[in-house]
Amino acid sequence: MKTLRRLFYGISLCIFLVCVAILVFTSNPEWSEKLSKKLYGEEEQQDLAVTETPAPDENVDIGPPAPQLTPLIYVTPTSQPVDEPLATKEPDSYKPQTIDIKTVVPRKAPVAKYNSPLTDKVTIPEAVSELRGMEEPSTKLEEVKNEEATKLKEELDEGDTGALLVFDQRFYPYYHMLNDSEKELYRQIYANAFGMMERFKPCVEVFSTNVGRVVEAVYNDNPVLFWVENSYGCKYGSDGRVVEISLQYNEASNKIDQSRQKFDEKAEEILQVARTLSSDYEKEKYVHDRLAMQVSYAAEAPMNQSAYSALVNGKTVCAGYTRAFQYLMQQLGIPCFYCRGYSGENHAWNIVELYGDYYNVDLTWDDAKPGNYDYFNKTDKDLQVTHIRKGASVNLPACGGTLYGNLETNYDEEPVQKESEDYSQGLVLYYDRICERIEKSGLGSATYTDLLDLSVWKELESAYANGNNNFREDYLIRALHKAGAQYCTISFSAEEVTDNAYDVTCSIVVR
Repeated sequence: MKTLRRLFYGISLCIFLVCVAILVFTSNPEWSEKLSKKLYGEEEQQDLAVTETPAPDENVDIGPPAPQLTPLIYVTPTSQPVDEPLATKEPDSYKPQTIDIKTVVPRKAPVAKYNSPLTDKVTIPEAVSELRGMEEPSTKLEEVKNEEATKLKEELDEGDTGALLVFDQRFYPYYHMLNDSEKELYRQIYANAFGMMERFKPCVEVFSTNVGRVVEAVYNDNPVLFWVENSYGCKYGSDGRVVEISLQYNEASNKIDQSRQKFDEKAEEILQVARTLSSDYEKEKYVHDRLAMQVSYAAEAPMNQSAYSALVNGKTVCAGYTRAFQYLMQQLGIPCFYCRGYSGENHAWNIVELYGDYYNVDLTWDDAKPGNYDYFNKTDKDLQVTHIRKGASVNLPACGGTLYGNLETNYDEEPVQKESEDYSQGLVLYYDRICERIEKSGLGSATYTDLLDLSVWKELESAYANGNNNFREDYLIRALHKAGAQYCTISFSAEEVTDNAYDVTCSIVVR
């Protein structure tokens, strides 16, 4: 009996405690939530939650594409919104790898604006005084009567409006200098130029005074349009509104498929080597040297305002040099702009971005003599008495970068290290360059490709075949000491580019 009584009291006590607990947790819901998480786990609760994904907005613009290795034509829309641009992260293949000749310093300050010097202070060196030839886009403006304007509006098609085209600001700066309606016209002009449409009506309302600004932006941003002539026509009504835009095409358009194939093949001959190099600077220098080796200045060269004249025909003027260099750099994922200006006469050169800093490059003037770097990676201050920007080019970033400037020595200058008379000047310069790379790169491995004259390559090949150790004694030992290394291995290989030039690849391992 006593046992039953004790059991009754025990059960009653348990029921009482459960009731008290229920009352306490009911009055304190946060305690209930904590207990629930302890019993069932936080992750299980999250798994039970249902997330509703909103339907995509068909009207949201897509962000710009990453730099492409093929010409930008039509971009398939993605669901990525405009506030998350696709190009904020460069493809891994474009980033500087383990070995670089300089330390990469990310840009933190805002991009500086260009300050134009006085035109009357321009002084042109005699050696390059004739190396210009840039032509501004020529315009044929025609006002038509209202009856004809109405007829053109009805008869003409808009063609391809390029509604799905997008242009990354890092690679197409002139596009982003325009307002929204001008950007629409830019896309239409680009798309119709790509399709070689000769006449079309604008897809937006535009006045005759604004068309030239848009056409110039298309031409300056897109060296891939090598078949487009540097001229256009425009008809407008009495109110100034444009009713017809006409484009002209050069002889490369007659067999456009063959022309594109030749252009791509010639470009790829350079790009396939440049892509193997270790840093953007090495890629830039290689493209500079290769074009200087393959292209000659010719004032009367056909299609000389196009990249085609330089890459395929090998003869051009400043505009052709500039657009060929711009196109190749774009394909390598390195921002490079077409800059037009004044150097005694109309002239064109490039602006290149390397790791956040900007540099001027005038390949035309560097090609005045072999192995010249007088106008390679220069600041605006360096060129203030020779190069003055004009038109929309004044809105490009100021060039104040110094990290990658003045790194190269002209072939006709006395090298810094020339203690042995056993080598030619060209080979001494090449040895200097190898040692400089070892000193600045430090421990590790890297591969570099340089364009060398046939005589320099044969001399290098002969020196190794005959067991000449002067290179090790005169150059390598000192470079290894500066790099804090004990030994290194170096191997060379060469591939013939022309009858008088070789691509020489040097593989270096420093320990």
